[in-house]
Amino acid sequence: MRIKQRNITVQKLVPLLITAIGHLPLSWGRNLGALSGKILWLLQRRAATVTQTNLQLCLPAQEDAERKVLARASLIETGKTLFEAAQVWIKPHAWLETKVLTVVNEAIVIEAISTGKGVMFLCPHLGNWEVTGPYICQRWGLTTMYAPSKNAALDRLVLESREKAGSTLVPADLKGVIALIKTLKQGACVGMLPDQVPDNRGGIYAPFYGQKALTMTLVHKLIDRTDCTAVMVQAKRVKGGFEMMFAKPDADIYSADLLQSATALNRSIEDSVSNCVEQYQWEYKRFRKQPEGADKVY
Repeated sequence: MRIKQRNITVQKLVPLLITAIGHLPLSWGRNLGALSGKILWLLQRRAATVTQTNLQLCLPAQEDAERKVLARASLIETGKTLFEAAQVWIKPHAWLETKVLTVVNEAIVIEAISTGKGVMFLCPHLGNWEVTGPYICQRWGLTTMYAPSKNAALDRLVLESREKAGSTLVPADLKGVIALIKTLKQGACVGMLPDQVPDNRGGIYAPFYGQKALTMTLVHKLIDRTDCTAVMVQAKRVKGGFEMMFAKPDADIYSADLLQSATALNRSIEDSVSNCVEQYQWEYKRFRKQPEGADKVY
């Protein structure tokens, strides 16, 4: 009974804490986020060990000392992302508009939309992905999948924030996929987080930084079904705000061959990461699923 009451208390406190953080100035949030990242590094628990494992796998040419510096920097940047996300959720969209300081290659998006085909924005867990959705939505509209949080109060807060920006949210299931296909066929825009680990039925093993990674096949299927245009996007953290960056993906992402397309998707993510390596979410267990018979990574 006490455990249940404690869980209820935590569920109520989390949204209150996020709301409090959300009202802070951006610089304060980033400083607190940086502090939380430094603490994670000092504790050397899961986040720190997974980050170092991923960097060792993906950047083997680096010296150990270099990887440790990068791992610490990555945890600090992830801490900033978490605190910034609270501010994006809580503050009005007008505030966010003032924090997007520069935009790179927006002409790529304009060109894609001018064709009349649907546009699929691919946003890896890089920089602050919570910034990209509202920015895109306010200009061209956006439909994205959403998986409910186990914390009902937090779930309502995040949903309200994303809907406030005008996003259309669809469930992360077959109905949601059908909705994405319909949206793209109408020439509208959808958004995807392409570096999530899918279930086995929705993925294929393709190289990511030279390692076998279960890679979502949904991107390939949406392109194949709708003839849409894919655009890479990231909100890079810079002093005082963000730099919104758009880019064309590797051309092979449009290949009819599933493995070739998935490999190109991962190369496109790698290219995006190269813009700010420390801002990638390296503590995510990207290789937690491996082919049958292979050793576990973590």
